[in-house]
Amino acid sequence: MRQRFSLTALSLVLVTSLHPNSAAADDAGQVPVPTPRNIPPPTVFRTKPIYYNMASATLQDLENDFTIECKNQTSISNGTIKLGATQYCWFPGLIYKHNDIWYGRTNVTMRMTANSGLATAFARGNEKGDEIDYEWVGKNTTTVQSTFFNMGIHPPERKHSVFSPASPDKPDLSKTFHTYTIDYKMDIIEWYINGKRVDAWANDGKPGRYPTNARELKINVWNAGSLYPRWAGKTDWTKKPLGEAEISALSFEPYIYEGQNTAPVPSSAPVPKILPAVTSYVSPSAPTNA
Repeated sequence: MRQRFSLTALSLVLVTSLHPNSAAADDAGQVPVPTPRNIPPPTVFRTKPIYYNMASATLQDLENDFTIECKNQTSISNGTIKLGATQYCWFPGLIYKHNDIWYGRTNVTMRMTANSGLATAFARGNEKGDEIDYEWVGKNTTTVQSTFFNMGIHPPERKHSVFSPASPDKPDLSKTFHTYTIDYKMDIIEWYINGKRVDAWANDGKPGRYPTNARELKINVWNAGSLYPRWAGKTDWTKKPLGEAEISALSFEPYIYEGQNTAPVPSSAPVPKILPAVTSYVSPSAPTNA
């Protein structure tokens, strides 16, 4: 598990310089880099939940709420959005683009990509180093990792957790869809897989032990092998097919706390039913055990 958001601005040149194909260019003659994200705290918070079912959504729908990175490598078909990385654009994904969310419950129904060196990520976080995430590394397709960072670090006793969805046999997460949830509140973070709580971390009020500013929302694939080959494996761009991560549904339910200014934000996203994203969703009030 590697902290990524706070490294973005620093690591772009490093990643490009380390890459064996750094001289290669895209159609415009330049290697694309991720969109810089350094936004101030929201002044107005959205109250309207977000819901996208890829069976009915289009890329144009998604662009009402998300920046699509590596758009030429992103497509929607057969009820899912596909995110495929190449050496020319190695960070395809969705970044929520409005500065109006903070605490809330995010569900993503998806499968990871299977290639060594490529990591799939579902994260709440910002450029200052607060991050809460799930990450999958392509060299191991039966487990998912969860962790968090506060200003780029986490408490010494907190190591990243590794999980497999409950099953008689370990499912291949690059071939099976599961619903992953990050439930982020002021006092506790909870991670769920298919409605079952698998991890949690409470805010004990001590400095440096809880991410209080993990505001962004991002789902993407990225070339982790360039910086972290021991963790993610070595990236082999010659391997074909490279594979894709897929998302079938995503949703966000905002939590509004006393003192936060609110206003509804228009969205063309289909909202026939905000939650659950899938039938396996379990209400936060239901009894669960990590």
